[in-house]
Amino acid sequence: MNRRRRRAQVKASSVAPEGASPNIPGLFAEAFRHHQAGQLPEAEQLYRQILAADSRHADAMHLLGVIAYQVGRNDVAVELIGKAIGFNGSIAAYHSNLGNAMRGLGRLEAAVAAYGTAIHITPDYAEAHYNLGNALSDLERLDDAVAAYNAAIRFKPDYLEAHSNKGNALKKLGRLDDAVATYDSALRIKPDYAEVHSNKGNVLKTQGRLEAAVAAYCTALRSKPDFAEAHCNLGIALKALGRPNDAVASCRTALQFKPGFAEAYCILGIALKDLGRLDDAVASYRTAICLQPDYAARRQLRLPVQRRL
Repeated sequence: MNRRRRRAQVKASSVAPEGASPNIPGLFAEAFRHHQAGQLPEAEQLYRQILAADSRHADAMHLLGVIAYQVGRNDVAVELIGKAIGFNGSIAAYHSNLGNAMRGLGRLEAAVAAYGTAIHITPDYAEAHYNLGNALSDLERLDDAVAAYNAAIRFKPDYLEAHSNKGNALKKLGRLDDAVATYDSALRIKPDYAEVHSNKGNVLKTQGRLEAAVAAYCTALRSKPDFAEAHCNLGIALKALGRPNDAVASCRTALQFKPGFAEAYCILGIALKDLGRLDDAVASYRTAICLQPDYAARRQLRLPVQRRL
């Protein structure tokens, strides 16, 4: 069934007979089913029908705001979720989702405050602790971010994303052994998690454990062969091991999957220089600079590409 027919079906099934009051609980249940199924236009239409009948229906207003957040309209999301909180400020999820929209707008301190309110209402709300950790990490308040991720994990021990992002924060703090251990915790939950294997490889490379880093990147690529960042990071490790031909191959593979990848061109240039292919190296460096003019100043060769959730 195409989208137009689904909308017609929703409209036909949801409109009350003329003069009758709409069945708001039924409408909401139907809207929520569409929302959970990812059918956002159909869900939005039904939430708006509910609000037309009951302008202070907090759940419909909140979830209408969540849809705005999901489609990248964070300013609208803040407005709608804020209205829902005005109708009922005692629901932790409202505040956590407000924080998500605030973070999407770059209003990080406001996001931290919203997550804090959610946690005050429901102290064991693992997702709010996790979201708080992400905002604190954005603010470079890394010790606080680790504490927030720890709280999320305490209430939800198998919280994969919290383990992963905690590992990223620990790496930034220079707590490299702790970062590796945290990534391993994530991998016990999901052994084929390519991004975590790649991030673990970054830490191992920083520690000088180059063969182990290569193994981690290769494991990531077995799970996700088109993972351009892992191919590039593998190239960095291979170059450091004195294997420039293999490094060239890895960088070229990265560029197949991500043609505008400035870092891969830079690493490719370094490997080509090591092979004595100076004209090719210069061409690769020039492409990197054309793609990202400030590349040299960022010295990204020392900063492997890290994936955060």
